[in-house]
Amino acid sequence: MPLCAVGKGGRQKAQDKAQALTTAPVTGRLLRHLPYTLASLLFSAFYNVADTLFVSHGVGDLAAAGISVVFPLTVLQGAIAQMVGAGAGALVSPCLGQKDYRAAGRVTKSAMAFFYTTALGITCVCLLFRTPLLRLFGATAEILPYARTYFTILAAGNVFSTGFSSIIRAEGRMDYSLWIWLLPTGVNLLLDWLLIYRLHLGIAGAAWATVIAQAASFCMSVLFFTRFSCQQFRGVRADRATVGRILTLGLPTLVQMGSLSVVLVVMNGLLAPRAGTVGVAAFGYVSRLAEFALAPFSALCLAAAPIIGSSYGAGLHSRVRQTVVRTVQLGLVYAVVAVAVCYTLSGALLGIFTRDPAIVQFGVYCLRRLAPALLFWRWAPALLFLPPVLTVSAYFQSVNRAKSALVTAGALPLCLCVGACLAAPLGTGAVWWAVPIAAVVCAGFCGALYIRQAGKRKRRAL
Repeated sequence: MPLCAVGKGGRQKAQDKAQALTTAPVTGRLLRHLPYTLASLLFSAFYNVADTLFVSHGVGDLAAAGISVVFPLTVLQGAIAQMVGAGAGALVSPCLGQKDYRAAGRVTKSAMAFFYTTALGITCVCLLFRTPLLRLFGATAEILPYARTYFTILAAGNVFSTGFSSIIRAEGRMDYSLWIWLLPTGVNLLLDWLLIYRLHLGIAGAAWATVIAQAASFCMSVLFFTRFSCQQFRGVRADRATVGRILTLGLPTLVQMGSLSVVLVVMNGLLAPRAGTVGVAAFGYVSRLAEFALAPFSALCLAAAPIIGSSYGAGLHSRVRQTVVRTVQLGLVYAVVAVAVCYTLSGALLGIFTRDPAIVQFGVYCLRRLAPALLFWRWAPALLFLPPVLTVSAYFQSVNRAKSALVTAGALPLCLCVGACLAAPLGTGAVWWAVPIAAVVCAGFCGALYIRQAGKRKRRAL
């Protein structure tokens, strides 16, 4: 992706915005970032759920189940994109804190070179092995034709996926990071309506709507880095050493998101023989609702990450600690609200997707069993006055502690998969209860890890 120089006046304004991350009051800056990051994630979640919503009403539950089966691929695509973006963002933030704009540009160019090479390779693999992959993802004979159509188009359009919103946020441009989700979401909704309800293209129309929306996001990313970025790209080349650092710091994000794909495959595999098509479809709807419910948790960490990274690069360690504390306080309040909503409005939430009473009943049962995980998954450590699991991982990533970030990112998915598999012989109900129990175990582990790391930092300070 060729990048041209930005004008001097425009670059100075961009640099001033980046430096505000290390000078503006923490609470005010965090609250100013939060609406943008939350809106970005909600639009992102709605972008992912739009196809399911339109297809469930316009085509049918079997087609919607086909999208649910393909969802692990969607998660994996996003995981790789976010791995590169998060790793690059974690490196760009300290560079901006040190006012080294040329080094920041080298990181961004290296991230782009690696990402698009990898995207092309993934597209080839998915197209060559689509049917075996879909069966692995849990597609039944009834669902497979729908899943194959959706999967093929989505895999072909993978080259237009982007993961650079983290880099844009690292520059303090929360407004632009919102627009690169807002515009594609609008495009996706419009095309879903047009291609499914007016042109009657069915599940293929939903897939094409998604790919075209991805292309719109791609074009907006190109526009930002060529016109509005504060980084210096002229005379800078991508290099392997920088790519290695990006991947090391981005690996926790890949594990966190990619392992979600593994969890979905495991859950679909456990549900298909025990609950049939109804169970797979219901879990697909619940997983979409969970994505919305978890968005504010992620938004808090995304809002805090550039403040933490830039402050760390500038040597402002007390500012880093203050940011983490504020993130925990806001997150705990939301966690309680989220659990209450999931319990009281579960039927209405499932009714958004389908009117099939069997699927709604099974989905309500599923959602109410999973709701406690919203409290324990991300925020149980906060109950013990410790940073939540997600914030701990984001903190370690922002201060370039890749190993600790990797451990905290992978702990929960491992607990979920092991717990679900152990509970499966006891029936479907046991599988649901295994999720919040596994989340509690993970919370305790991450809390202990944070205490250990905090103790080390305190001893070094002395």
